[in-house]
Amino acid sequence: MSYSHLTQDDRIRLSALKKAGLKQCEIARQLKKDPALIFRMK
Repeated sequence: MSYSHLTQDDRIRLSALKKAGLKQCEIARQLKKDPALIFRMK
């Protein structure tokens, strides 16, 4: 299994997408990351 970390750009996009009201599963799709990774980034 390969692990994927969030880059600084990913973290900025994640923050913006959360502020825009997107659900975590949609954010994961847009960032092309595993949803579990997004759920851990609270």
